[in-house]
This record gives sequence, structure tokens and C-alpha cells, in this order.
Amino acid sequence: MYLSKFRLYSQAYHEYIHLFFGLVSFFISLGLTGSHQIFFLFALSLFFTFFPDLDHLFFVFIYGRGTKYSQDIRHLLGLRQLTNCLHYCRSNHKNNQFILSHNLFSFGLSFLIALSAHLSHHDFILASALAVFFHFLFDIIEDYLFLGRLNPNWLLQFSKKSL
Repeated sequence: MYLSKFRLYSQAYHEYIHLFFGLVSFFISLGLTGSHQIFFLFALSLFFTFFPDLDHLFFVFIYGRGTKYSQDIRHLLGLRQLTNCLHYCRSNHKNNQFILSHNLFSFGLSFLIALSAHLSHHDFILASALAVFFHFLFDIIEDYLFLGRLNPNWLLQFSKKSL
């Protein structure tokens, strides 16, 4: 029962949850660094919490454009059916096993960059890397929530077959 509610909330509020983790990375960075450039730190945290999902756009318009998933998205966009397009993306994006940036190497690298930035007192890099790290962490949690396992792209096993 709770699992199905979590799935519904996660699907309905996916972007807002990423936004929440962007805010978390902002407050962690602010707390660890005591930065006085709060607005810039805030802006970086929010930008970089969504940055990894730019790869979804690259998939739809460039390297995965031949898949049915990408064609459906472009068709809905062409008809200016943005609401239907967003619903389609929310309902089907977990089946995409070919998002190149969403892999354990990128996840680990974002953590190492955040750690290095913290140790070397680079507040802007810390905020950016933490936002990316939390983005990937939430996506991994969502994979277990929706798929019951990691999406194979996390293990560098890319496939367009699922689309």
C-alpha cells in the first residue's frame, strides 16, 4: 500500500522532488562553506539539480531519435500537447535504458567532486556537484521503486530495445 503511494507521489511530483534535493544541496553547501554569495550558490544548486536530465533531451532529439519513445514525444510536442507530453514522459521514462549520463560512474564522480570541493573549500563546485549527486541518488531510488532493480544503464548496459 505505501509503496504504491510512493510511486504515485514520485511520478506526480518527480520534478519537485528533484527541486527539493536541489534545495537540500544548497543548504548543505551553505552550512559547510558559510558562503556569502547566497544567491549564486542557490542558483547553481537549482540549475545543477536538473542538469543531468538534459541528457534526456539529447536522447529524444539526437542519439535516440529513432526510438518510438522519442518519436512519440516529438509528435506530442509537434501537436503542442505539452500536458500530454509531460504525462507520457512521467509514465514511460523509467523504461529508457539508454540515457548515457545516468550511470554509476557519473554518480560516483559527482560524489568525489563534491568531496574534493568540500575539502578544498570550493563552495560553488560543492553546491553543483551535490545537486548532481542527489539527482542521481533520487533516480536510483526511483528505479528500485518502479522497476524493483537498477535500470541497466546505471551499470553501463545500454539498450534501445525497451523503447
